[in-house]
Amino acid sequence: MQALKCSYYDWRDGGPVATIRAEGVLIRSLIRRNQGRTFLPSLRSAEWHEYPPEFMRGALFSLVPSSLGTLNLTLHWSMTQHDIETFMTQLSSTILGLHTLRLTTAPHVSVERLSYPPHLRHLSLDPNGISLLPAELEKLVSCLKTVETLSVHIGDDRSAWHDGPTVHLGTALRTLHVEGEWRAVAVLVFRLHAPSLRALDIRVKDWYSVTPSYTPKGHHSLATELGGNSQLARTLRSLRLRHSTLYPGSPAPEGDPVVLFPEILEPLLCGGLTTHLEVLEVAYWHRAVLFTDDEVLQLAQACPELKRLTLSSGVRMMRLQPPTVLPSLLALRHIAQHCPRLTHLEIELELAQDRYHSGLLAGELDGLCPPPRADGKLGHPLQMLELTIRMLVGSRDSNDDEVRARDEVQCYANRMFPHRYRDKEIVFVSGLDGSS
Repeated sequence: MQALKCSYYDWRDGGPVATIRAEGVLIRSLIRRNQGRTFLPSLRSAEWHEYPPEFMRGALFSLVPSSLGTLNLTLHWSMTQHDIETFMTQLSSTILGLHTLRLTTAPHVSVERLSYPPHLRHLSLDPNGISLLPAELEKLVSCLKTVETLSVHIGDDRSAWHDGPTVHLGTALRTLHVEGEWRAVAVLVFRLHAPSLRALDIRVKDWYSVTPSYTPKGHHSLATELGGNSQLARTLRSLRLRHSTLYPGSPAPEGDPVVLFPEILEPLLCGGLTTHLEVLEVAYWHRAVLFTDDEVLQLAQACPELKRLTLSSGVRMMRLQPPTVLPSLLALRHIAQHCPRLTHLEIELELAQDRYHSGLLAGELDGLCPPPRADGKLGHPLQMLELTIRMLVGSRDSNDDEVRARDEVQCYANRMFPHRYRDKEIVFVSGLDGSS
């Protein structure tokens, strides 16, 4: 047995106290029968819910071997700071092989004061319950000498934007996943010093907003801080930047459309941040977005080393509203020409109704020949294509032309990115033509 899952109690089984105590008694009894040794010596991963010591009494440490590699740990909200510090100290000295820890606690817990296993390489802190200010994040990382990957929710200390101290995140950290409101993340990015950071994954969330909204000035400020961090420009090879106003059960999003290039993408290009990027994912899901062919061209020209590119406006999930404008099929040629190393492309394009209704599409696509490769070989090295075509519809019935247009788009994608790619997904969705 290599995996173990210890779930929450079922309230129908005699109540929480009785159930938790019974679990602890059972585990200790089994260990005694095995001469004090774990009966799961090959266990590699576990999911565990820990409760106050009067219930469990350290049952986890008797159950799992010291070589356990991955632990998904939930510390019950009723545990005090002292309870948790004692538990984590024992964890750090007992399960020495632990390299991956996903931790969930109540919001009142100061996780930066806890002990962590000495060989830990990957730490994920539940963003729904744990939030750290920049100084607390720095203190936490100073204790994690071997951690290469960290996931955290960052809080806003409301201090002056450019007056706070530098946030040093050590030399071991390679990947940082961070969630938070745009201001908190922007402040962190401005103060950030992580000389070995190779991958930065940012998810902007408006935690305290009743109605989901998009704030152009705020998101532009965040992108500006990213583009202006010279240290990130030297080391970063992967950047993911995501925001969505689409939440389950939430009201319709409000605010101005996302003007994707001048507000988000262009600030990233200013300081050379994208010059050496190999992975770029920008996903901004809102009620409306403005993004053009020329802007795709400028982005592609600034990212010559890209191997993976994702540009998403949530077309498959949201019915985008006017005045939405998306790039045309010409964007594929721009990307193929200026990103010669690209192996994975996910993008959303738009096909106006007058193009497929009038029958002009085939002639236009014939003129967009695939660009030659720099090494003289035929075809682009793309291996995976995820393409979404938003086909604008108006009042006219054009089913036959729409079918022909779909066939032409498929043929064009095959010609631009030929037989070499192993996986292709082209999805057509309907969109409202605001001019009809």
